[in-house]
Amino acid sequence: MPKPTKLQQLKYHLRPGRVYRREDLARWSNAVDRHLKQLLDDGTLTKLAGGLYAYPKNTVFGEAPADDSELVSTFLKDICARPFLRTPLRRRRPMHMRRCSPN
Repeated sequence: MPKPTKLQQLKYHLRPGRVYRREDLARWSNAVDRHLKQLLDDGTLTKLAGGLYAYPKNTVFGEAPADDSELVSTFLKDICARPFLRTPLRRRRPMHMRRCSPN
């Protein structure tokens, strides 16, 4: 069996419905820009903004966009935003009551 290419190894780490930053993909690729261009050309990824890419989820109705909270938290690179954005509006804690480690 042939050894998988670097691009195939990168594709293995991608999950449908997720949003990725260029720096997220850099840990799995040694030629990020070339691999991003190839993934954009073959339709695996879609470019959302500079350095921000989505891997759309395929449904029976076509490609589904990424979840809004996933997009915003990846865009902001805020670890604390993920649990905060996914909680229902009535259960959100005020900013001064949330626990987050200041990284």
